[in-house]
Amino acid sequence: MISRFLFLVACIALVAGCQTTHQFAQYGPGWHTWRGQLHYSNPRRSLIGDVLVIKHGDADFQLEYTAGPGLALITLQQDARAEKAKGPLSFGPPGHLRGWFSLRAKFANLSPTARMLSMDSPKTKERFDFRFAQ
Repeated sequence: MISRFLFLVACIALVAGCQTTHQFAQYGPGWHTWRGQLHYSNPRRSLIGDVLVIKHGDADFQLEYTAGPGLALITLQQDARAEKAKGPLSFGPPGHLRGWFSLRAKFANLSPTARMLSMDSPKTKERFDFRFAQ
């Protein structure tokens, strides 16, 4: 009985040790970059901060939203297979990041010279107003 238990524990440890973490693409040639300000609002809060958005093609997307030097509010990484969010705004009930992760589709066809972008997310009652510097 103990040998079966030890065998099961060893198998679980072996399978868990073989998992790899997803590697997102790194910034490089051919990526588009937008820098500017983002006014983010939902029924509970309204925030204005600096934003950096980079994308490559339709799939690779990264966003960093900060409130001053060194205070990242949310950092997103997203591609066709995975998505990841970090920072204080990333915590909440299931589904609360739906608006944030839908931004990738909005940026997919955005001109690299765009000066602004606005998006409402009716399901999450969020609004995103971007203003970009040239």
